[in-house]
This record gives sequence, C-alpha cells and structure tokens, in this order.
Amino acid sequence: MIQPRANGPNAPLSTRARSARHVVALVALVSVGACELHHTSNGDVVDPADTDVADTVAPATRGLPEGVSSWSGQLDVATFTFLAEATLTNSGGDLTATLTISDSPGAPLGIGTATYTLSGTHDPGSGLVALAPGNWTVVPPFDIELDGFDGHYDPDTDTLVGVVADYASGSDNSLQGGPATLTRTSGDGAATAVAAPTKGLTAGAHTFTGTLQCTGPVRDVSGDLSWDGAGRLTGRMTVGGPDLAAPLGQFDFVGVHNPATGAITLVPKLWIAPDHSTLTFFVDGSYDPSTGRFDGDQRTNTAACPDATWHVVVE
Repeated sequence: MIQPRANGPNAPLSTRARSARHVVALVALVSVGACELHHTSNGDVVDPADTDVADTVAPATRGLPEGVSSWSGQLDVATFTFLAEATLTNSGGDLTATLTISDSPGAPLGIGTATYTLSGTHDPGSGLVALAPGNWTVVPPFDIELDGFDGHYDPDTDTLVGVVADYASGSDNSLQGGPATLTRTSGDGAATAVAAPTKGLTAGAHTFTGTLQCTGPVRDVSGDLSWDGAGRLTGRMTVGGPDLAAPLGQFDFVGVHNPATGAITLVPKLWIAPDHSTLTFFVDGSYDPSTGRFDGDQRTNTAACPDATWHVVVE
C-alpha cells in the first residue's frame, strides 16, 4: 500500500512507499545531428557554406514548440509502469504543464486517473527540460507523491525523453524514478529560438547563500552551483537546522537554466551522510543578474510549501 510522506525540509517522513510514486521526468542528453540547411530569423532557408548569408544564420535550436502542445506516452516509478498524457505550454522556454497518469492495463495499481500541474525551465540550445511538481487538479483515490521531470526534447523523434524525478530522505536515501518517454501528438508552434543570454549566469562555478521556508521555521541555506554554459546546472546545498551552525544536512542537485529568461529549475538528488528523515525538494524560480538574486518556490511531494519562500544571492 502506498503511504503519504510528509513535506521537507521541515517535517518528518512517513513510511516510504516504494511502489507507485507520482511521476514525471525527462533526463538524458541525446546528441542531435546538425541539419545541412538552416533557417534565418525571418524564416528563409540558407546554406551555411554561402558566406554572403553566413551572418544571418540563426543559432541552432533544439527548442520545444512554442504555445500549447499535447504529449502521450508512459513512465515508470518503483518498477510500476503508468500511462501518461501531458499538456505543455511553452513561452520562450518558461514551461507550465498538466500531467494525467493512469494505470497500465497490463499491471493496474488502482489509481484510475489522476492529474496534477507542473512548472519548469527549458533551454532551447541543448533541448534540456526540468519540471517541478505543483498540485493535484484531479486527486487520486489514495495518497501518492507529486514528482517532477528531468530530461530533454529530441526534435528528430519529436519526443521528450528522461526519467521521473522524485525525492530522497535521510532515512531512505534512494530515488525510485524510472524512465519516461512522451511523444508529441498535437501543437505546431515554431521551435523556441536561442535568444541572447541577457539574464544568464556566467558559465562556471558559483556559491549562494540565503534562506528558505516550508512547513516550519525560516532556515538558512548555502551551496555550490555550477553552470556549464549550455543549459545544465549541478551543485550541492546545505540546509540549516535552522541555521548553518547546526545544519540539517546536504544534498546534491541538478537543474536547467535558460540564460535568455533567467529561469532556473533545480531537481533534487541524494543526501550526503544523512541521519534524519527529511525529504529533499525542488526549486523553481529565476535569476536576476542585476541583483544577483535567485528567488523562487520550493516544491515537495505534497505541495505544502508556501510560494516565494526561496531567496538566495548567487556569487
């Protein structure tokens, strides 16, 4: 039986459900071959070997379709397979989505059909996609987790490919998300273009300090963050208990950054040397290069964290 889990980083963890955690994800970097012909910003097709037009060739994009699109496929969590239908809204790489999951006919778990919201970040240069969970809009018949996506868009196959992104706890430091593949079924918007990086981090290593809050006190947070200059973030954060003099612990994360919009979505990984039952969490927000601030929302398995309580400064 699937058990509910309390929110982190401020609440204890109930018995871990290793069966059906609510899913969604998209990870893995797949190389995509370059096209022989390219489109200019006004839609003309040109040969890059033509030096007369070389300056007009737009940067290559692996961008998702702009506007609303629909997707269909399946995803795995804790060895269970679920059917998945998603509606994705893309505005320059800023993403919102709804995901409907249902039982696989071959091995029904009894969830029927359930739907929840997500939000996240897409980098059109690399195709990377990260989605953090929001809240249920069609509630399942029993308590299961809200999960996210970490993956990429492959324009050659018109698919989102990756893994379900879920949570680890100090007392059960493992991840149960499996593979996910969704194929576009409708939506013919133009691919998101690679735009000028006016709101981007500088490529390389950074540190950050600030505060967060979920269901308990305001906590200090600090960490290391590295951006590869091509969409992917990696790092590690320390969560205060509530201050950094007595930290709750550290956990690793990955993420996606769009340097044109400033958007950042962080996806949790494992705790480092854990000794507690607190859950890791997502962060979905944006970076402002004029102030160095990265502000946003914590996202957890039960959508209990208040919005706009993640506030850090990136150095």
